[in-house]
Amino acid sequence: MTYWTVPYYNPKENKVSVVVWNNKDETPINVSFIINNTQIVSFNNVKKFSWEIRDIGKIEDIDSILILVNNKIKTHIILNEETKELFKQTNYVYFT
Repeated sequence: MTYWTVPYYNPKENKVSVVVWNNKDETPINVSFIINNTQIVSFNNVKKFSWEIRDIGKIEDIDSILILVNNKIKTHIILNEETKELFKQTNYVYFT
């Protein structure tokens, strides 16, 4: 699955945000981000070439992000002490 369903780090606010972009399907897609197996952030009926962004929380409060597209697992990200630093260095928004 090549949908753009990406969590990223916002260093200005020390938050993790997610962006969803339906870059290929004529029919709308449904995307869910399950944070720490307790919180669900859903994007429903995202039309082709439409996108949305939302904050999902402070990086220190997030241990895992499971990404589902149309009820199928796309990615499961585990964030621990070691991987949080790597995540912050490789998945961030840049402000000028």
